[in-house]
Amino acid sequence: PDTFHEISATVDLLPLQDTSPASPFTSIVFNINVSTLAHRDKNDKSACICITVGNPQGGELGLYEPKLLL
Repeated sequence: PDTFHEISATVDLLPLQDTSPASPFTSIVFNINVSTLAHRDKNDKSACICITVGNPQGGELGLYEPKLLL
């Protein structure tokens, strides 16, 4: 909850923030059939949320810090 409120307070300062479907987050990305090497996005300051839509098969999502493979 603290991270969400921190992000919301920051985004509330941005112009047109209330028109974004991703609000209170500053961006939204749709990846289709994506495979990447392990990486950290340079400007990530706090939370990153991953949501899977559909019925994916044969893939994995690896989260490095918590050492999870989904």
